Amino acid sequence: MAVPKEILDALKAVLFPELDKIKMEIAGVKGVVSEQSQRLGDLNLHLIELEKKIESTNDRIDGLRKDLSDRIDAIREDLSSRIDATRMDLINRIDGTHIRIDGTNDKIERLYEVIVRRDEHDKLDTRVIQLENKLEELSKKVAVFA
Repeated sequence: MAVPKEILDALKAVLFPELDKIKMEIAGVKGVVSEQSQRLGDLNLHLIELEKKIESTNDRIDGLRKDLSDRIDAIREDLSSRIDATRMDLINRIDGTHIRIDGTNDKIERLYEVIVRRDEHDKLDTRVIQLENKLEELSKKVAVFA
């Protein structure tokens, strides 16, 4: 089946310009696809860079967190030892105060004994004086009868 040459020429005249347009559009689309592919590649490289920076930042944050944790632990231990030392100092002071209070109580008891003895001594002095006066009166009465 042979196609006559005129029909073939007519088809070529109609189809070739259309094919050329399609080829040009395909070339344009290939260019856009290539450009978009290049942009995606650049974007991918940028994302990889950002990921590395994020990993680096995370590593630094982890290091800082560890350092801060160590510092906080050291401060906590220091404060605990200071609190314990202060507690022991207060206990010793309180115990020492009890000793002084006990010693003071002993001194107060001794002072009370001295005051009571002095009061008893004053009473005894008064009684002795009264007894001496009575003895003198009795001696005078006996001297009158004798």
